Amino acid sequence: MFAIAAPALVLLYLGLQSVQRQHKAIRTLAESNRVLANEKVAAEIEQRSVELARQRLDQPPSPPFRLRLPIVRQYFVIDNGAVVYPRLLTPLPQEPDGEPQSFHDAEKLEIREGKIREALAAYQAVYDASGSKPVKALALSRVARCQERLQDRQAAAAAWRTLENGYADLYDPLHRPYALSPPAWN
Repeated sequence: MFAIAAPALVLLYLGLQSVQRQHKAIRTLAESNRVLANEKVAAEIEQRSVELARQRLDQPPSPPFRLRLPIVRQYFVIDNGAVVYPRLLTPLPQEPDGEPQSFHDAEKLEIREGKIREALAAYQAVYDASGSKPVKALALSRVARCQERLQDRQAAAAAWRTLENGYADLYDPLHRPYALSPPAWN
C-alpha cells in the first residue's frame, strides 16, 4: 500500500507545485503586460502632445506674443531645455534714456508722499509731452498703476490695453515685456 501511496503523494505534491508556479507565471506575465501597455499609452500620448504642439506653434510669433489661445495665460519659449523668453536671468533695472526730471518728481509724489492724484496728473503730463516711446510706455504704465490705486478700474484697464496694444514690443525697467501687462494675468 505504501508503495502505491508514496509515489501518488509525490506526484500530487509535484502537480500542486506546478499549478502554483503556473499561477505565479500568469500573474507575473499579466503585470508585465499591464506595465508595457501603460508605457505604450504614455509614449503615444507624449508623441501626440509634441506633434500637436509643433503643429500649433510651428511658426511662433515674435515677441511680443500676440498668440491668445483660450488655455494659455503666459507664453514661454524654451530652447534646449532653457527658457529663452521671457528672460528669466535679467540685468539690473534700467530706466529708459531721456527720462525727464518731471517723471522722477511724479514718482516722488506717488511713492514717497502718497499723493496719487497729483502723481497721476504728472505722469499724464510726461506721457503727453514725451516724444520717446520707452518714456511714454513707462509713463503710461505708471498712469495705469495710479488709476488702480485710486480704484478707477475702467480707466486703469483702458490704460493697460493702450500699453499692451501700442507698446507691446517694449520692455519695462525690470525687463518684462509690456505685452504681459497685468490685465493679461487675469
